[in-house]
Amino acid sequence: EPAIANLVAQVSADSIEANIRRLVGFETRFIGSDSNAAATRWLGETFQSMGYKEVRFDTFLVNQDRTYRVTLDSGEAFHRFVFQNVEQWNVVATKLGTLHQDRKLVLGGHFDSISIDRTQSAQDVAPGTDDNASGIAAVLEIARVLRDANLEMTVEFVLFGAEELGLIGSQDY
Repeated sequence: EPAIANLVAQVSADSIEANIRRLVGFETRFIGSDSNAAATRWLGETFQSMGYKEVRFDTFLVNQDRTYRVTLDSGEAFHRFVFQNVEQWNVVATKLGTLHQDRKLVLGGHFDSISIDRTQSAQDVAPGTDDNASGIAAVLEIARVLRDANLEMTVEFVLFGAEELGLIGSQDY
């Protein structure tokens, strides 16, 4: 299909790498952190800079008490993560379809990060390169490539927050 081949040819490894590097540059995207909020804003601004006019931040509260068993060099440990009414966001950009606006395809990934081998108070370094900056970079690249494409159905690009502690953002969505 020539139209699909044309879109695939527009995919840029440099663009994907730049977005991964930017996300990792936040050092952590752990829920509740200032860097998480900054990353959320950057993601919304990135969609807007691509020309997406329908960008929204779906806000939800995280109430979570979760304990993880982790294996460290020094042995086994249990790390407890507790959040009460912590505001988080899903970033949603919408590309309306030309024919079937009521039909929707959702492309998404999560942007928060965690270093499970660290305690809640030690999440200042959780770069999340492969979990999930790479996935978010792929969604951003697809959004960039599709921004001028004529699509019959609506596409929502959804970047989920608060996924590392129990798929909270996607459940809210």
